[in-house]
Amino acid sequence: MKTNSFFFLKLLSIILLFNTVTSSCKKDNNEPTPITGNKADFAGSGRWCAVGFSIGNKGYIGTGNAGSINNQWNNFKDFWEFDLSSNKWTRKTDFGGVERWGAIGFSLGNKAYIGLGEDNTGEKLKDFWEYDPLTDQWIRKADFIGSARWGAVGISINEKGYVGLGADSAHNYLKDFYEYDPINNLWTKKSDFGGLGRTRAVGFSIGNLGYFGTGTKGTTPPFNDFWEYDPIQNLWSRKSDFGGNTIADAIGFSIDSKGYIGTGYKTVGNLSSELWEFNPASNTWININAFKGKGRQAAVGFSISSHGYIGTGNISSDTYLSDFWEISF
Repeated sequence: MKTNSFFFLKLLSIILLFNTVTSSCKKDNNEPTPITGNKADFAGSGRWCAVGFSIGNKGYIGTGNAGSINNQWNNFKDFWEFDLSSNKWTRKTDFGGVERWGAIGFSLGNKAYIGLGEDNTGEKLKDFWEYDPLTDQWIRKADFIGSARWGAVGISINEKGYVGLGADSAHNYLKDFYEYDPINNLWTKKSDFGGLGRTRAVGFSIGNLGYFGTGTKGTTPPFNDFWEYDPIQNLWSRKSDFGGNTIADAIGFSIDSKGYIGTGYKTVGNLSSELWEFNPASNTWININAFKGKGRQAAVGFSISSHGYIGTGNISSDTYLSDFWEISF
């Protein structure tokens, strides 16, 4: 009996140890499994490298690109609103600047901001615009004080906007970083991004902190490093590398205390449909396999309440998507 009891206790301890080791690689059984549903297709033309964000319970998508026509980029400036309750898209006043792709966009309070990017002739831009959904009007604000660029990242943290990275007209891959104060319409340079300069990266905020990572530097393989920015201390800290393969042209958004990165390209032509969850409390990544659409690059992602949204993007040089998906957490 003593031998059998000892064997049972040893076996139990091995099982418990195994469960402890493997539990960090899967979602807690108490967490509900995210549910993916196909929503009304984006009502504009299929595109990639657009911008998207939410204001209150509405989502917005605008600008972007669908290839080229007569050796000029086929860029857009149309701007659309998605109503979660009615599952309908409504066209709003066109973006106030010229057509562009690779711009940045984010919301602050009840206003939205779009700027930078590349126009139809290939010129890099630094103009910056504010959108008021109550008046459906655009107002030009102070130009971005960094160099004109394409493929930068823009997010909001509390009541400020943060913009950085990207590529300029001389094909330099940038790591400079700036804060925008909407009350004073003022840009301020902050500490450079902690990693290498890059374009096609992704960012989001959780609470009082910003998170940036992935992206690419020209023809080099994409990155998977991931960084936290503290705006109060103006300090960058490296976090656990992105849990998936190296990736660029991904989407990112946050819901409550978690962040999400998904889709994008691993290597040229190797597109991802994965969706990974980042928990800043444990500094860990989990592949939640929640997105059921096609693998794609340069899509749009944002969140409304406890729902994540992914849509548009590109799957080949002549295939630009307009499908739109909701992931309920």
